[in-house]
Amino acid sequence: MIWVTVLANAVAVVVAFLVLKPLTRLTFVSGPLLVPFLLLVLALGAYTSSNSFADIFVMIGAAAVGVACIRYDWPRVPFLLAVVLGALAERYLFLSHSLFGWTWLTRPVVLVIGTAIGLAMLAPTIRRFRNRRANPPRTRTDERGGGLTARASAGSADADGAAARRRPSPEAVADVVASALLLALFAWAFVAAGEWSYRAALFPRLVTAAGIVLTALHLAQVLLRIRRQVPPGADDEPDGDPHDVEYVFRTAGPRRWAAALGWVAAFFALLHAVGLYPTAAIFPLLYLRFAGGRTWIFSAIYAIVSAVVLYVSFELALGVPTPTGLLLD
Repeated sequence: MIWVTVLANAVAVVVAFLVLKPLTRLTFVSGPLLVPFLLLVLALGAYTSSNSFADIFVMIGAAAVGVACIRYDWPRVPFLLAVVLGALAERYLFLSHSLFGWTWLTRPVVLVIGTAIGLAMLAPTIRRFRNRRANPPRTRTDERGGGLTARASAGSADADGAAARRRPSPEAVADVVASALLLALFAWAFVAAGEWSYRAALFPRLVTAAGIVLTALHLAQVLLRIRRQVPPGADDEPDGDPHDVEYVFRTAGPRRWAAALGWVAAFFALLHAVGLYPTAAIFPLLYLRFAGGRTWIFSAIYAIVSAVVLYVSFELALGVPTPTGLLLD
């Protein structure tokens, strides 16, 4: 059996290298052309995990978290690691505690790994502290060249700075709100785990206790940063490539966000109402015509091809169950 797995992985690597160059051409395809088909495939993939529309709602929630992370520049890697490795960490913590108690924490390998994790967590703080000592903040007198001009403008500059500091950036506000919600969630989970048995509550209580401490520290740091905030100039532009997804997410205005979220909501509402194949025919037609600016003929051809490809691939060839919708169930 193990050789079958090895052979399958070897074949997959060879095939991946063969199609690698053609796949890179997808990066040159216009975004509106990819959106309808990708939404259909993602929804189908989420549904087939347990043939339940609830999994699609889970996918929507995870996507919302990912979009918020991109929009407000939050790290996404810890979230992914928690989802992927959370169950494994709980399982092996339970085994280690059952076999060795807490003495496993004194083993050399564990101490080395723990030290490395601690240093990795403290590294950004140490780096900021060193940078602050190496490059102390300049005073307003230094920035304006000193002299009488700086002293004369100090009062107005202080007033402007104080007024601007009273208006924190949307990113800072979102950071405070998210940190407060996480703190409340960790606290609730810590209390709720107290009703379980000792072994069942071991991992949740350790994780939530660490989450409470770290989230409280982060919230305090964010609040201090807002208090000391020096607002950027009115002419400052966000750094990044205008064609990069993260740049677009961070700089998109309310109208673009409302339009994008409206189309996504319409897609999932249509999918829930009429199922996959009618959605594959209707949504691309409307999206490409009104959001993508394509002609009716092009949009209709795209919609028909998408519906036929999905039907032949998943209904006829694979026999995979697909969402039927409330109206057609």
